[in-house]
Amino acid sequence: MSLTRNLGRRTFQLLLAAVSCSLTAPLEAQFNLGTIAGTVVDTNGGAVARCTVKVVGLTNATARSVTTNSGGLYTIPSLSADTYEVTAVLARPGRVLLHGLPAPLTKFSGSWDSLKDQVPDRLASAEPVHLVCLVEVSGGEDRLELRIDRLSQLIDEAEKGAGRLNVSVVAYGPHSVAWSVDEQPVAVRAWAAPGARAEQELRALPGRAAEKQREYRRAAQLECALETVARHLSERDGRPVIVTAGGRPPHPHAMDTRTTIIPCPDRVNWKWQHDRLRALGASFGALRDQAARGDVWRSLGADVTATADDPVDMQDFATRLGLREAPQTVPFPFVD
Repeated sequence: MSLTRNLGRRTFQLLLAAVSCSLTAPLEAQFNLGTIAGTVVDTNGGAVARCTVKVVGLTNATARSVTTNSGGLYTIPSLSADTYEVTAVLARPGRVLLHGLPAPLTKFSGSWDSLKDQVPDRLASAEPVHLVCLVEVSGGEDRLELRIDRLSQLIDEAEKGAGRLNVSVVAYGPHSVAWSVDEQPVAVRAWAAPGARAEQELRALPGRAAEKQREYRRAAQLECALETVARHLSERDGRPVIVTAGGRPPHPHAMDTRTTIIPCPDRVNWKWQHDRLRALGASFGALRDQAARGDVWRSLGADVTATADDPVDMQDFATRLGLREAPQTVPFPFVD
Protein backbone atom coordinates (compact mmCIF):
# COMPACT_ATOMS: atom_id res chain seq x y z
CA MET A 1 0.00 0.00 0.00
CA SER A 2 1.58 3.27 -1.01
CA LEU A 3 0.83 6.96 -1.16
CA THR A 4 2.81 9.37 -3.29
CA ARG A 5 3.00 13.02 -2.26
CA ASN A 6 4.80 16.00 -3.79
CA LEU A 7 5.86 18.57 -1.18
CA GLY A 8 6.33 22.16 -2.30
CA ARG A 9 4.12 25.17 -3.06
CA ARG A 10 1.01 23.31 -1.97
CA THR A 11 0.88 20.98 -4.99
CA PHE A 12 0.76 17.21 -4.70
CA GLN A 13 0.05 13.94 -6.49
CA LEU A 14 -2.01 11.22 -4.84
CA LEU A 15 -1.64 7.54 -5.70
CA LEU A 16 -3.36 5.05 -3.40
CA ALA A 17 -3.33 1.28 -3.87
CA ALA A 18 -4.65 -0.42 -0.74
CA VAL A 19 -6.36 -3.74 -0.17
CA SER A 20 -6.40 -4.04 3.61
CA CYS A 21 -6.21 -0.52 4.99
CA SER A 22 -6.11 3.07 3.78
CA LEU A 23 -4.04 6.17 4.47
CA THR A 24 -5.22 9.75 4.72
CA ALA A 25 -2.59 12.46 4.86
CA PRO A 26 -3.18 16.24 4.88
CA LEU A 27 -0.31 18.25 3.47
CA GLU A 28 1.48 21.26 4.96
CA ALA A 29 4.22 23.19 3.14
CA GLN A 30 6.22 26.06 4.56
CA PHE A 31 9.63 27.50 3.72
CA ASN A 32 10.23 24.63 1.33
CA LEU A 33 9.68 22.08 4.12
CA GLY A 34 6.55 20.09 4.68
CA THR A 35 4.83 17.55 6.87
CA ILE A 36 3.07 14.34 5.94
CA ALA A 37 0.49 13.33 8.53
CA GLY A 38 -2.47 11.01 8.51
CA THR A 39 -4.33 8.07 9.96
CA VAL A 40 -4.07 4.36 9.26
CA VAL A 41 -7.42 2.60 9.39
CA ASP A 42 -8.57 -0.93 8.60
CA THR A 43 -11.27 -1.87 6.10
CA ASN A 44 -13.96 -1.29 8.74
CA GLY A 45 -12.67 2.20 9.47
CA GLY A 46 -11.06 1.29 12.79
CA ALA A 47 -7.76 2.90 13.77
CA VAL A 48 -4.65 0.72 13.45
CA ALA A 49 -2.15 1.29 16.28
CA ARG A 50 1.53 0.35 16.30
CA CYS A 51 1.68 0.36 12.52
CA THR A 52 5.00 1.41 10.97
CA VAL A 53 4.69 4.19 8.38
CA LYS A 54 7.70 4.81 6.15
CA VAL A 55 8.26 7.64 3.64
CA VAL A 56 10.93 7.54 0.94
CA GLY A 57 11.82 10.48 -1.30
CA LEU A 58 11.81 9.39 -4.92
CA THR A 59 14.45 11.95 -5.89
CA ASN A 60 16.56 12.60 -2.82
CA ALA A 61 16.16 9.07 -1.36
CA THR A 62 15.33 10.51 2.08
CA ALA A 63 13.80 7.76 4.27
CA ARG A 64 11.91 8.34 7.52
CA SER A 65 9.81 5.98 9.63
CA VAL A 66 7.32 6.50 12.46
CA THR A 67 4.81 4.33 14.34
CA THR A 68 1.13 5.18 14.63
CA ASN A 69 -0.27 5.95 18.06
CA SER A 70 -3.26 4.30 19.73
CA GLY A 71 -5.57 6.31 17.48
CA GLY A 72 -3.77 5.28 14.29
CA LEU A 73 -2.27 8.78 13.85
CA TYR A 74 1.19 9.50 12.47
CA THR A 75 3.15 12.66 11.70
CA ILE A 76 6.42 13.03 9.77
CA PRO A 77 7.58 16.66 9.86
CA SER A 78 10.43 18.66 8.30
CA LEU A 79 10.50 16.97 4.92
CA SER A 80 12.24 18.79 2.07
CA ALA A 81 10.42 19.33 -1.23
CA ASP A 82 10.20 16.07 -3.18
CA THR A 83 7.77 13.36 -4.26
CA TYR A 84 7.43 10.79 -1.46
CA GLU A 85 6.22 7.20 -1.43
CA VAL A 86 4.38 6.44 1.82
CA THR A 87 4.11 2.82 2.96
CA ALA A 88 2.29 1.40 5.96
CA VAL A 89 3.38 -1.97 7.38
CA LEU A 90 1.04 -3.77 9.76
CA ALA A 91 3.15 -5.41 12.46
CA ARG A 92 0.37 -7.24 14.28
CA PRO A 93 -2.48 -9.65 13.43
CA GLY A 94 -5.18 -8.07 11.30
CA ARG A 95 -7.53 -8.67 8.44
CA VAL A 96 -5.89 -10.02 5.27
CA LEU A 97 -7.45 -9.81 1.82
CA LEU A 98 -6.08 -12.24 -0.78
CA HIS A 99 -6.46 -11.84 -4.53
CA GLY A 100 -5.54 -14.11 -7.44
CA LEU A 101 -5.47 -17.34 -5.45
CA PRO A 102 -4.92 -20.48 -7.59
CA ALA A 103 -7.76 -22.21 -5.68
CA PRO A 104 -10.54 -21.11 -3.31
CA LEU A 105 -9.92 -21.28 0.43
CA THR A 106 -11.32 -24.47 1.97
CA LYS A 107 -11.73 -25.90 5.44
CA PHE A 108 -9.13 -28.48 6.46
CA SER A 109 -10.44 -31.26 8.67
CA GLY A 110 -7.18 -33.14 9.23
CA SER A 111 -4.62 -32.76 11.98
CA TRP A 112 -1.87 -30.18 12.10
CA ASP A 113 0.75 -32.92 11.62
CA SER A 114 -0.98 -34.24 8.51
CA LEU A 115 -1.05 -30.72 7.09
CA LYS A 116 2.66 -30.28 7.74
CA ASP A 117 3.34 -33.59 5.99
CA GLN A 118 1.86 -32.10 2.79
CA VAL A 119 4.42 -29.29 2.73
CA PRO A 120 7.64 -30.31 0.92
CA ASP A 121 11.03 -29.49 2.43
CA ARG A 122 11.78 -27.46 -0.67
CA LEU A 123 10.14 -26.68 -4.01
CA ALA A 124 11.43 -28.66 -6.96
CA SER A 125 13.83 -26.71 -9.14
CA ALA A 126 12.83 -26.28 -12.77
CA GLU A 127 14.58 -28.55 -15.23
CA PRO A 128 16.75 -26.82 -17.84
CA VAL A 129 15.20 -26.72 -21.30
CA HIS A 130 16.99 -26.48 -24.64
CA LEU A 131 14.80 -24.97 -27.37
CA VAL A 132 16.26 -25.73 -30.80
CA CYS A 133 14.78 -23.60 -33.60
CA LEU A 134 15.20 -25.05 -37.10
CA VAL A 135 14.33 -22.36 -39.63
CA GLU A 136 14.13 -22.86 -43.38
CA VAL A 137 15.55 -19.83 -45.20
CA SER A 138 14.32 -20.75 -48.69
CA GLY A 139 11.08 -19.49 -50.18
CA GLY A 140 11.70 -15.75 -50.22
CA GLU A 141 12.11 -12.91 -47.73
CA ASP A 142 8.42 -12.59 -46.81
CA ARG A 143 8.15 -16.27 -45.98
CA LEU A 144 11.33 -16.16 -43.91
CA GLU A 145 10.19 -13.06 -42.00
CA LEU A 146 6.97 -14.85 -41.03
CA ARG A 147 8.90 -17.87 -39.73
CA ILE A 148 11.24 -15.62 -37.77
CA ASP A 149 8.31 -13.76 -36.20
CA ARG A 150 6.69 -17.02 -35.08
CA LEU A 151 9.92 -18.37 -33.58
CA SER A 152 10.59 -15.06 -31.81
CA GLN A 153 7.12 -15.22 -30.27
CA LEU A 154 7.83 -18.75 -29.10
CA ILE A 155 11.16 -17.75 -27.53
CA ASP A 156 9.47 -14.86 -25.71
CA GLU A 157 6.76 -17.17 -24.41
CA ALA A 158 9.29 -19.81 -23.32
CA GLU A 159 11.31 -17.20 -21.42
CA LYS A 160 8.20 -16.32 -19.40
CA GLY A 161 7.51 -19.85 -18.29
CA ALA A 162 10.62 -22.02 -18.46
CA GLY A 163 13.16 -22.29 -15.69
CA ARG A 164 16.67 -22.23 -17.19
CA LEU A 165 16.27 -21.80 -20.94
CA ASN A 166 18.91 -22.30 -23.62
CA VAL A 167 18.05 -21.51 -27.23
CA SER A 168 19.71 -22.62 -30.46
CA VAL A 169 19.13 -21.42 -34.02
CA VAL A 170 19.90 -23.69 -36.96
CA ALA A 171 19.28 -22.34 -40.48
CA TYR A 172 18.93 -24.52 -43.55
CA GLY A 173 18.07 -23.99 -47.22
CA PRO A 174 17.98 -26.02 -50.43
CA HIS A 175 20.64 -28.41 -51.64
CA SER A 176 22.40 -27.33 -54.78
CA VAL A 177 21.55 -29.54 -57.74
CA ALA A 178 23.35 -27.57 -60.44
CA TRP A 179 27.04 -26.74 -60.79
CA SER A 180 26.22 -23.05 -61.33
CA VAL A 181 24.36 -22.71 -58.00
CA ASP A 182 26.43 -22.40 -54.83
CA GLU A 183 25.09 -24.41 -51.91
CA GLN A 184 24.95 -22.85 -48.49
CA PRO A 185 25.37 -25.59 -45.88
CA VAL A 186 23.32 -25.94 -42.73
CA ALA A 187 24.40 -23.15 -40.37
CA VAL A 188 24.36 -23.23 -36.57
CA ARG A 189 23.77 -19.53 -35.88
CA ALA A 190 23.52 -19.88 -32.09
CA TRP A 191 23.85 -22.87 -29.79
CA ALA A 192 22.55 -23.14 -26.21
CA ALA A 193 22.53 -19.34 -26.05
CA PRO A 194 20.36 -16.90 -24.09
CA GLY A 195 17.03 -16.08 -25.70
CA ALA A 196 18.05 -12.52 -26.62
CA ARG A 197 21.14 -13.75 -28.48
CA ALA A 198 19.10 -16.37 -30.34
CA GLU A 199 16.53 -13.78 -31.42
CA GLN A 200 19.34 -11.53 -32.60
CA GLU A 201 20.64 -14.34 -34.81
CA LEU A 202 17.15 -15.02 -36.13
CA ARG A 203 16.72 -11.36 -37.09
CA ALA A 204 20.05 -11.48 -38.96
CA LEU A 205 18.85 -14.26 -41.29
CA PRO A 206 17.01 -12.17 -43.94
CA GLY A 207 19.30 -11.72 -46.88
CA ARG A 208 20.06 -15.41 -47.01
CA ALA A 209 16.59 -16.21 -48.36
CA ALA A 210 16.66 -14.78 -51.88
CA GLU A 211 15.23 -17.37 -54.26
CA LYS A 212 17.67 -18.14 -57.04
CA GLN A 213 16.42 -18.79 -60.52
CA ARG A 214 17.93 -22.28 -60.53
CA GLU A 215 17.24 -23.11 -56.89
CA TYR A 216 15.77 -26.56 -56.29
CA ARG A 217 12.31 -25.79 -54.96
CA ARG A 218 10.91 -29.23 -54.19
CA ALA A 219 12.89 -29.96 -51.02
CA ALA A 220 15.30 -28.48 -48.49
CA GLN A 221 18.23 -29.65 -46.33
CA LEU A 222 15.92 -30.57 -43.47
CA GLU A 223 17.44 -34.03 -43.14
CA CYS A 224 20.91 -32.50 -42.74
CA ALA A 225 19.60 -29.95 -40.25
CA LEU A 226 18.21 -32.77 -38.08
CA GLU A 227 21.52 -34.63 -38.32
CA THR A 228 23.39 -31.47 -37.28
CA VAL A 229 21.17 -31.07 -34.22
CA ALA A 230 21.62 -34.73 -33.25
CA ARG A 231 25.42 -34.32 -33.41
CA HIS A 232 25.44 -31.17 -31.27
CA LEU A 233 22.94 -32.10 -28.57
CA SER A 234 24.27 -32.47 -25.04
CA GLU A 235 22.45 -33.39 -21.85
CA ARG A 236 24.02 -30.46 -20.00
CA ASP A 237 22.11 -28.01 -22.24
CA GLY A 238 18.74 -29.27 -20.99
CA ARG A 239 15.79 -31.28 -22.21
CA PRO A 240 15.65 -30.83 -26.00
CA VAL A 241 12.61 -29.24 -27.63
CA ILE A 242 12.95 -29.09 -31.42
CA VAL A 243 10.70 -26.71 -33.33
CA THR A 244 10.88 -26.55 -37.12
CA ALA A 245 9.63 -23.53 -39.05
CA GLY A 246 9.50 -24.35 -42.72
CA GLY A 247 7.52 -25.85 -45.54
CA ARG A 248 9.56 -27.96 -47.93
CA PRO A 249 10.10 -31.67 -47.26
CA PRO A 250 13.57 -33.12 -46.69
CA HIS A 251 15.56 -34.73 -49.45
CA PRO A 252 15.24 -38.54 -49.32
CA HIS A 253 18.36 -40.56 -48.56
CA ALA A 254 17.97 -42.48 -51.82
CA MET A 255 16.11 -42.07 -55.09
CA ASP A 256 12.36 -42.03 -54.42
CA THR A 257 10.47 -43.04 -57.54
CA ARG A 258 7.18 -42.01 -55.95
CA THR A 259 8.10 -38.37 -55.33
CA THR A 260 11.07 -38.17 -57.76
CA ILE A 261 12.70 -35.69 -55.35
CA ILE A 262 16.47 -35.62 -55.80
CA PRO A 263 18.20 -37.51 -52.94
CA CYS A 264 20.43 -35.90 -50.34
CA PRO A 265 24.01 -35.81 -51.61
CA ASP A 266 25.19 -37.04 -48.19
CA ARG A 267 22.56 -39.81 -48.11
CA VAL A 268 21.17 -38.62 -44.77
CA ASN A 269 17.91 -40.31 -43.78
CA TRP A 270 15.56 -37.79 -42.08
CA LYS A 271 13.52 -40.54 -40.40
CA TRP A 272 16.58 -42.07 -38.77
CA GLN A 273 17.64 -38.67 -37.48
CA HIS A 274 14.14 -37.98 -36.13
CA ASP A 275 14.10 -41.33 -34.31
CA ARG A 276 17.59 -40.65 -32.98
CA LEU A 277 16.43 -37.33 -31.52
CA ARG A 278 13.33 -38.96 -30.06
CA ALA A 279 15.56 -41.48 -28.31
CA LEU A 280 17.42 -38.55 -26.75
CA GLY A 281 14.14 -37.40 -25.17
CA ALA A 282 13.33 -34.61 -27.60
CA SER A 283 9.87 -33.08 -27.98
CA PHE A 284 8.81 -31.90 -31.44
CA GLY A 285 6.80 -28.90 -32.60
CA ALA A 286 6.17 -27.62 -36.11
CA LEU A 287 5.35 -24.14 -37.39
CA ARG A 288 4.71 -25.22 -40.94
CA ASP A 289 3.72 -23.44 -44.13
CA GLN A 290 0.11 -23.73 -45.24
CA ALA A 291 0.90 -26.24 -47.97
CA ALA A 292 3.24 -28.43 -45.89
CA ARG A 293 1.69 -31.87 -45.41
CA GLY A 294 2.60 -35.53 -45.09
CA ASP A 295 4.42 -37.89 -42.73
CA VAL A 296 7.39 -35.57 -42.39
CA TRP A 297 5.42 -32.70 -40.88
CA ARG A 298 3.32 -35.03 -38.76
CA SER A 299 6.56 -36.36 -37.26
CA LEU A 300 8.14 -32.93 -36.86
CA GLY A 301 4.95 -31.73 -35.15
CA ALA A 302 4.39 -34.88 -33.11
CA ASP A 303 3.71 -32.93 -29.89
CA VAL A 304 2.17 -29.77 -31.34
CA THR A 305 1.77 -28.27 -34.78
CA ALA A 306 0.47 -24.97 -36.12
CA THR A 307 0.28 -23.21 -39.46
CA ALA A 308 2.62 -20.23 -39.48
CA ASP A 309 0.34 -18.35 -41.90
CA ASP A 310 -2.49 -18.32 -39.34
CA PRO A 311 -2.62 -16.70 -35.87
CA VAL A 312 -0.91 -19.03 -33.36
CA ASP A 313 -1.83 -19.35 -29.68
CA MET A 314 1.82 -19.33 -28.69
CA GLN A 315 1.14 -19.77 -24.98
CA ASP A 316 -0.71 -23.04 -25.70
CA PHE A 317 1.97 -24.04 -28.22
CA ALA A 318 4.71 -23.51 -25.62
CA THR A 319 2.74 -25.26 -22.89
CA ARG A 320 2.23 -28.40 -24.98
CA LEU A 321 6.00 -28.57 -25.53
CA GLY A 322 6.65 -28.24 -21.81
CA LEU A 323 8.22 -24.81 -22.26
CA ARG A 324 5.99 -23.24 -19.63
CA GLU A 325 6.70 -24.52 -16.15
CA ALA A 326 3.66 -25.84 -14.27
CA PRO A 327 3.01 -23.88 -11.04
CA GLN A 328 3.93 -25.62 -7.80
CA THR A 329 1.43 -25.31 -4.97
CA VAL A 330 1.73 -26.08 -1.28
CA PRO A 331 -0.86 -25.83 1.52
CA PHE A 332 -0.83 -22.48 3.36
CA PRO A 333 -2.76 -22.57 6.62
CA PHE A 334 -4.89 -19.73 8.03
CA VAL A 335 -6.43 -19.92 11.48
CA ASP A 336 -9.97 -18.64 11.73
